[in-house]
Amino acid sequence: MNKQEKELCNVESELFNKLVSVILYLNVNGMHIDRIKEMIGLKVDEAFRMYESENIRERFLRDENK
Repeated sequence: MNKQEKELCNVESELFNKLVSVILYLNVNGMHIDRIKEMIGLKVDEAFRMYESENIRERFLRDENK
């Protein structure tokens, strides 16, 4: 496994842990799990729309090469 793959695995693991923590926190404090799923889905959809509409990848690559 190369450095980028290891970094991706670490980021995926961190994201998973944060999501589980948020889900547990909200659910324990009275929010229904279906509402939590809906909220996360909305934010993920919004993030992908922003990523595509603002050319985030191209900007990142351009800034990284400076």
